[in-house]
Amino acid sequence: MSDLTEKKPQSGSGSSTVPPARGSSRGLQIGLVVLVLGAGGALGRLVSVLWIGWVAGFFSLLIAGMSVGQERKALQSLYAFPLSPENIVRAKAAFVLVPSFIVAFGLAVLVGVFFALPPATFVGVLLLVVTVSVVLMFWGLAFAARFSDFQERPRPQFLRPGGMLAATASGMVLLFAILAPGALALLYPSDLSVPLGMIAVALIVGAGGLAVYWTRTGFRQLFRQLPF
Repeated sequence: MSDLTEKKPQSGSGSSTVPPARGSSRGLQIGLVVLVLGAGGALGRLVSVLWIGWVAGFFSLLIAGMSVGQERKALQSLYAFPLSPENIVRAKAAFVLVPSFIVAFGLAVLVGVFFALPPATFVGVLLLVVTVSVVLMFWGLAFAARFSDFQERPRPQFLRPGGMLAATASGMVLLFAILAPGALALLYPSDLSVPLGMIAVALIVGAGGLAVYWTRTGFRQLFRQLPF
């Protein structure tokens, strides 16, 4: 790693931090446009909630997906400690969720104040976004445990291209499949609110449970032997 640093001073760290920063910056810019154009309208509330969920969920998915590969060969040092795969999963989850929750809460407060959401609706939106972040975090860890790239490169990938593509595509489908019915149920109370809410809850429980299972089995397999 020191050699790589000498050749390209910012190649290792820049690859892991610049893309998320650019994505977050673009997401914030889009969100500000949404807030201005929405002007408190019904459509503006819906799009803003979907935007919050997308920023928080995609952030969790992206960071979780890179969290194993970015360890590079330093991962082998973990084998020297009496740590179980579950310990590593909890550590990675905390690493991803703490900043994700901060982002989600801050954006939810911004949208809640801007659109003057009722307290109950605001709490529901916040819980929805936080829950989506948790599900997408485990979804990303499940792929990270199986498709991380540990090869030393001038520009590290952290996650193999096929795994990155599959994680991003499936994660975005799952994200909006949960967000859309959940947001509609919270923002537009009607006879369809309960069915829509049940769809969102079913997806959270089903996909979230599957993601947790895949994450645990993936990390157990990863720590049975060195992946490099």
